[in-house]
Amino acid sequence: MRRTPPELGLYDSGLKPPVSFLQFTFRSAGTFPYVDPATGNRGRIAVSLAAPATGQVGQPFHVDWSAAPAPSGLAFDVQIQTPGSATWHPWQTGVAATGGDFTPNAAGSYAIRARLRGAAGASQWSPASTVSVS
Repeated sequence: MRRTPPELGLYDSGLKPPVSFLQFTFRSAGTFPYVDPATGNRGRIAVSLAAPATGQVGQPFHVDWSAAPAPSGLAFDVQIQTPGSATWHPWQTGVAATGGDFTPNAAGSYAIRARLRGAAGASQWSPASTVSVS
């Protein structure tokens, strides 16, 4: 199994014989496409970020989008969708940090997503995590 986009340089197993087993730990949020070079089969591995289920207006909550800092030459982008909005807004752009604190200023449902990005390409956005703020 090979993971794309190859420009992220995270994983490339090369060709493996049939009935081979291997393991790879995805350390950051994002949706990572892959292709099996032997068969051409494609798929995606979706990795969510970690956020609390609930929060309070005016009280920061912590969000983790990676278990390790971004590899050299790569960075994280994190977007947030505020209550009542259908638009994603940049929250953290081009950061190496593994997480951050967000302070909501209104009650409602906040959605957060992240991706890993380099100069030559990016993962797709992670599945959104939702925080219900009261």
